[in-house]
Amino acid sequence: MFRQLYRRLMLLCATCLVFCTPVSQAERLTIAVASNFKTSLEHLLDHYPDADSVQIIAGSSGKLYAQIRRGAPYDVFLSADRDKPLRLIDEGYALANSFYEYALGELVLWTSHQGSIETVLQQTQRLAIANPRLAPYGKAGATFLQAHQFASEHIVYAENIAQAFQFRFSGHADSALIAGSQASSIASGRLIRLTSHQYPDIVQSAVIISASRHHAAANDFMQFLRSDRAQSLIVELGYLDQNRQQR
Repeated sequence: MFRQLYRRLMLLCATCLVFCTPVSQAERLTIAVASNFKTSLEHLLDHYPDADSVQIIAGSSGKLYAQIRRGAPYDVFLSADRDKPLRLIDEGYALANSFYEYALGELVLWTSHQGSIETVLQQTQRLAIANPRLAPYGKAGATFLQAHQFASEHIVYAENIAQAFQFRFSGHADSALIAGSQASSIASGRLIRLTSHQYPDIVQSAVIISASRHHAAANDFMQFLRSDRAQSLIVELGYLDQNRQQR
């Protein structure tokens, strides 16, 4: 009698664990996202039905790429370029059929100086850019500065585009090359939007990680990212329209 009662009690407890336990951390969809797109992704998730199941890890595209190759438990990678997702596919770390160019980034010069671009660069003593070795926005910024023969001793290197923004915001730099999506956060200073020929296209791309245990959830998110609604929101959040012929 006692044994039967004990077994029923254990069965009841097991049933409660199955139906009452909240979703574990292991079941969450983890998205590794380039720093420039972190805030934009948070806004996008306001329109995503399963937003509560999504975890965001932000950093420079280069660091996230390296972490994925070392086995970091990410499900989706939103890079700030095409190169790193394509390399992950070639190396077997990402699914080839998941590749998607989700945004076209814009490079903006935020400065405290007036005048033409040449005048601003001549007056700038400390110009912050993201590290070109790690961040696509930094690589594009370095190309722009080289074209203008900007002296390297006046460059302040940040780990990512978010930190470059902080250097200018805090006054540690009097100018900074930032993402166009960050422009809405600026309350002072001057913004100079660069033209398309002044830096290479910043084509931001996404892939699903091969080792992910949540391919169904990752596919759902990627389908959302491809939707007209998401793409319209991305343009509203400060990215260039990928459908237009000229920037």
